[in-house]
Amino acid sequence: TDKYSTISKRIRTAAVNAAKQGVTKDVFIIDLGTRRLPDKLRHQLGRYNVNSGRGRIRALYVMHDDGAAFEEIRLSE
Repeated sequence: TDKYSTISKRIRTAAVNAAKQGVTKDVFIIDLGTRRLPDKLRHQLGRYNVNSGRGRIRALYVMHDDGAAFEEIRLSE
């Protein structure tokens, strides 16, 4: 889905569970399939580290428009 709440929950769960196992998981690629990346979601994803107490990440990429577009999300600190 292209909802921020779903995406952020999956990122946080993966990052936190990896940390519990002594592994760093801090680079993610989100595939929105045929959906486009709305500006609102781009902005929300960019604020992921600000909004996330645990499970901070280093880089986030989004593939959208059925693979025609691939972009890095600038993460705010």
